[in-house]
Amino acid sequence: MRTFYLCGLLLCLSVACMAQEFAVRRFRPLPNDITAFMNPVRDLNGEACALIKVVGAADFTFSTPLGIIKRQQEVGEIWLYVPNGSRRITIRHPQWGVLRDYAFSSPLESRMTYELVLSSPYILQSMLVQRTEVHRIPLRAHAQRTSPLKGLPQQSLRTPLPWEFLVSVNATAGKDLLVPGIRLAALKRHGVYLYGESNFSFPSGGTDGICEADGYLPQENYLPYYTGNTRTSHQLILAGGIHRILKSLYVYEGVGYGKHQVTWETTDAKRYENQAYSTSGWAAEAGICWRLQQWAISGGVQTHKGSKWNANLGLGMFF
Repeated sequence: MRTFYLCGLLLCLSVACMAQEFAVRRFRPLPNDITAFMNPVRDLNGEACALIKVVGAADFTFSTPLGIIKRQQEVGEIWLYVPNGSRRITIRHPQWGVLRDYAFSSPLESRMTYELVLSSPYILQSMLVQRTEVHRIPLRAHAQRTSPLKGLPQQSLRTPLPWEFLVSVNATAGKDLLVPGIRLAALKRHGVYLYGESNFSFPSGGTDGICEADGYLPQENYLPYYTGNTRTSHQLILAGGIHRILKSLYVYEGVGYGKHQVTWETTDAKRYENQAYSTSGWAAEAGICWRLQQWAISGGVQTHKGSKWNANLGLGMFF
């Protein structure tokens, strides 16, 4: 009778091992891995591919609806270069079967690196059989611990976006104005940015008073003679939010403080601030940013106290 039970147990274990499957244990982006960015592999359209680093047995095979551009065997990993926008992957193994159409939580992006970890079937290495007693295996607990289906619900999890950093060189243009600026941003789906611009002209010694648009001095009640020399000082600093609303489209908005001062020089070497062309106080801006692979092109508008409006253009790069 004991021999009969032992043979039955061995038969059940053999069937269970044959029925085992593999599963996806984890899929995630690797924002700090720049392999795909520094050494891009391009598809037939000349666009840089996304890179999937597969951790699993070397005899796995893979396919996607857009194809596999290149497979590269590395130590402990399989590197798969797939086209930008790939959404699914089918994984096959000669003994463990097929995992068909595993869905990524979001389309893969060009020059981005991802990690796909595969869990191999649990193989029972040994069992203890005593001569007078056969130990019962807690099948329910064992199945919960080793079930290959445990990784499959991860397909429905949303893969978090990696941190992105934007550095942009900008130019603000308006009436009698052209100044450079720089924008620094950090974001996932939403983030923050800091923007500053200046013409690097800082008045020294202050001014001797104010004048009107035609140069008339209201406090002294006369119109002096001017040399025609003018000086413009412009500084602006803004902070705000930036948001990714589409795959390649971002919007931003910010508020801050700005000062634009225009001074006129008289024949007696005095300087007066022209109030008609000068302003200081709160400032605001809004605009959009279009991403082309790692490049960024932005355009927006700025205002000082709602009275002066300027255009802002920028060119930058995402990291």
